[in-house]
Amino acid sequence: MEGLDYAFKLISKKRYTSKELQEKLEQKGIDPEPIINRLKELNYLNDLEYAIDYKNKKQNEGYGKYKILFHLKN
Repeated sequence: MEGLDYAFKLISKKRYTSKELQEKLEQKGIDPEPIINRLKELNYLNDLEYAIDYKNKKQNEGYGKYKILFHLKN
């Protein structure tokens, strides 16, 4: 699948949301839908886990719940 290697390279360096990864793939001219679906099947891409990890990290840094929600919505 074209672009899957590129996607693995990206997610090996940092966690991405589906939207972030979609934007990166589109910038390279790659159709993101099949790649994102495959990564979700393999559980390499999970927006819920990303949000939970992000919330926990930011709470430990002293962020309030409304600021965290604001960042996650964006």
